[in-house]
Amino acid sequence: MGRDGLLSTVLAKYKEKSRLLDGLLATDLYSYESSLTSYGKRVTSLYKGKPTTYTALGVEGYAFLVDAMNRCNTPGDRSCINNMIRSTHDFKGIMGKISIGPNGKASRPLYINAIHGGKMKYIVKVY
Repeated sequence: MGRDGLLSTVLAKYKEKSRLLDGLLATDLYSYESSLTSYGKRVTSLYKGKPTTYTALGVEGYAFLVDAMNRCNTPGDRSCINNMIRSTHDFKGIMGKISIGPNGKASRPLYINAIHGGKMKYIVKVY
């Protein structure tokens, strides 16, 4: 079992040997074989091919921050932004809803993928 960035890096760097990884399971924050939200469809339409996990996290994080800032009366108020981030419920991300509680911990789905033929294949979405 591997995790998101590790396996994508290995698959990219050692493409000719990727068959050796067949059957390996990997956790990830995204699986583009799973359904996308309307926001996710807009984001992926802007990229040729599918964005990497890192790109998707960057785009989603930016939208998340803008949403928190827009809920403040003064968008530059750091204390308000922090409070809005820590009181986010059901923010529509690329593949599902994201919530962050007062303790700063995020709640979002996790995807399990398997490698077949050198490519990630979606297995299940876990909450």
